[in-house]
Amino acid sequence: MEDRVRDLISKLLALSTSPNQHEAQAALMKAQELAAKYGLELDSIEDHDKAPEANEANLKDEAASPEESDIAYNLGKFFRVFVFTRRMRNGQRFLVLVGLPQDIEIFKTVHAFAVSAMNKCFQTWLKNYKKVNSHLVFDRAMSVRFKRDYIMGFNQGCKDALFKNANEKALAIIPPQAVKEYVDKNLRFGRGSAPSRKTAGSWSAQQGGYRDGHETMAHKGQKALS
Repeated sequence: MEDRVRDLISKLLALSTSPNQHEAQAALMKAQELAAKYGLELDSIEDHDKAPEANEANLKDEAASPEESDIAYNLGKFFRVFVFTRRMRNGQRFLVLVGLPQDIEIFKTVHAFAVSAMNKCFQTWLKNYKKVNSHLVFDRAMSVRFKRDYIMGFNQGCKDALFKNANEKALAIIPPQAVKEYVDKNLRFGRGSAPSRKTAGSWSAQQGGYRDGHETMAHKGQKALS
């Protein structure tokens, strides 16, 4: 059984180099799903003679926004990577991933999709909310606060959808031993706290975000990655 699964994963990894972006993304996601289900390492399947090694990689070339960080930490619990923030001397914060190469690429793809979906869905939600509440005055600061409420709901919706998916498919999504060893050996974390950010306290924004986040990961996310 394991040999057949390895062969299937190898074929999926070969498809992940397809010039068709959707085909490549779908192949990577399916390969990770099978690897998680059967307790296999993607990189060890690609190269039987070389033990998989974990490495660091920036999630993006530029500093991460607060909402990108929120989504990354939320999604990181469901992927085979370790996510942390590195603060530079100039005060900029970069999101860094620790993982095996294939796992890092999968996470980057899903994170980029989730951030894009969140921004588009929020703009649609805000436009509709303004129509219903035309008596309210929305300046930029107020819109930002509503977005923070919306993201809280969006992250929870994504989390619940991914948790349901993992349970239904009996996936044990645990970071590889190589990742744990890398973190223990190379990283040291001091005590820090996230900066306080004001919200609008909008239950409607949180509900809208939850609905869209759940839909993104439960349906739209699957379609975009298949």
